[in-house]
Amino acid sequence: GYALLRAVRQRLGLDNDLWAWGALAVAVGVLGGAYVFGPGNLELWLATSVNRTTIFVALMAWWMVATWAVCASAAVLE
Repeated sequence: GYALLRAVRQRLGLDNDLWAWGALAVAVGVLGGAYVFGPGNLELWLATSVNRTTIFVALMAWWMVATWAVCASAAVLE
């Protein structure tokens, strides 16, 4: 996708999304570290908090998908 849509991304002024991948990796690392090294009953903790704590990760992932969809749509419309 990156190789095919690189020109479209540059024309739209979107540059690259390495910062988004970096933020996503850091968020997943922080969440994983909290669950692995955190105190308490892990099974209960995951059952009661995983939906709330992964909202940022899910939104970042959807944002990247939406950005690529906009680029693909722009490429088709040209």
